[in-house]
Amino acid sequence: MPKYSVKKVYQQMVVHHQKLSWCSAVWCRAAVPKHRVICWLMVHGRLQTRSRLQKLGICDTSMCLICDNHVETHPHLFFECCYSKACLMEIKKWLGIPGQIVHYMGLIRWIQWKSKGSKFQKKVYYTAVNAVVYAIWKVRNDALWNNKVPTVTHTFNFVKQSVINRIQCIGVPDSDIVQQWWQEKLV
Repeated sequence: MPKYSVKKVYQQMVVHHQKLSWCSAVWCRAAVPKHRVICWLMVHGRLQTRSRLQKLGICDTSMCLICDNHVETHPHLFFECCYSKACLMEIKKWLGIPGQIVHYMGLIRWIQWKSKGSKFQKKVYYTAVNAVVYAIWKVRNDALWNNKVPTVTHTFNFVKQSVINRIQCIGVPDSDIVQQWWQEKLV
């Protein structure tokens, strides 16, 4: 008679799914928890954009609240809108991420597979990507409720400061190379 094992029964019951490419980015422990939640909602297309709200009959127009040029969808807000694209470009320039990548999944793939950085640098990249998604959603809500859109520089400074604060809270590894790279980013 074979030996009973809870582990074997569990493994037979659970359907094994392949790991999703965005999981490590969204759920990066270095990222601020509320940024992670907004990113998760964004990846699943569950944020209440104007196009979704219009389909539900909640609002009259589906135009983007930030640029007022296109329909406000998830792809538009993250990062087809000229405002969000400009914010992303500033973050990428700050962190030294190549300029040709302008969409969320492309950024995540670059960080995972092409980035030559250390584990710490990848955590910083993920934290920054989560922070910029959160900041753009915050700007969108500010445009909705307060009728104002801050400058790209203001949003960039908000993202940069939130990344710096978060990374300093969790700590920077003692490696000289990592310390030097991080000190350059603080400027």
